[in-house]
Amino acid sequence: RPLHTNVRPGTSGRAVRIDYGGALTLAVAIIGVVLVADSHQVFGGFATWQSAGLFALIAAALIVWVRIERRAQEPVIPLSLFRSRNFSLLLIVAAVSGAVTIGLLNFFALYLQMALGFAPAIAGLFFIVITGGLAVGALAAGRLISATGLYKPLLVAGGLFTGVALAGLAGFPVGGSVWMLSAILLVHGFASGLSQQAPIIGAQYEVSRGHVGAATGAMTLARIGGASLAMSVYSAIVSSKLADVSVPGVPVIEGLSPLAMPGLDPATRAAVEAGFASALRPMFLTAAALAIASFIAALFLRRVRFEPDRAPV
Repeated sequence: RPLHTNVRPGTSGRAVRIDYGGALTLAVAIIGVVLVADSHQVFGGFATWQSAGLFALIAAALIVWVRIERRAQEPVIPLSLFRSRNFSLLLIVAAVSGAVTIGLLNFFALYLQMALGFAPAIAGLFFIVITGGLAVGALAAGRLISATGLYKPLLVAGGLFTGVALAGLAGFPVGGSVWMLSAILLVHGFASGLSQQAPIIGAQYEVSRGHVGAATGAMTLARIGGASLAMSVYSAIVSSKLADVSVPGVPVIEGLSPLAMPGLDPATRAAVEAGFASALRPMFLTAAALAIASFIAALFLRRVRFEPDRAPV
């Protein structure tokens, strides 16, 4: 028996059955995964009883979720959707898109101000470069999909160029060319924009019209979940690396704020910037690896061309 039914005005009168059980168990599993990724900071490491308990909770929640979804008349995410290879691969692409776009935003601010030494106002200008590239990439993707009916090439290019740009940031030297940095950030923004809507459009095309809402929600959930999980992983990497950095005159380097940087003497400030640069480098390499994983997933997508009478809604 459904927990809740509702009939919307203007519909055929079919009752809407909300899958509360599936939504709750899936939320528990996702929250558990995010907490596990942050185990190093929250529990002091992965080899703790708390982390082991979280793994058990995640496994139990997923098992219960699958059982609920098999029986639910209107499941949150119909398990039949996973029979499509493209749908499963697009979930990976969407999750990585969230990880390398939303998940990196705060760390870009940290990188620009603490590793490269830019003032907050100047760092803001670089964010304009990123968001400008993102907007242009998203608009270009929409135009290209409408003109060609293809989305796979955009996801392949987006994953590849995002990986290259993030690898470029990992190797960017302190005091390097401002124009080169702008070019790298522009490429990152543009490539990320190419992967914004294509997973949703592709997923909508893969499923029947009755499952368009579920497919769209699944891609959005994957994107948000990927961002949340990535932020925890990135924070753990940066915190771990900063813990090994020692700067004379700075008791806790991680506790420094950008506003404190101008008050440091030149030698100390240079040491702090080098410390943050070394801590952020492996984080960017991790994000680059995720982008390359998205590129590989996109390569395995079945090539699909949209037809006029089967356009996504």
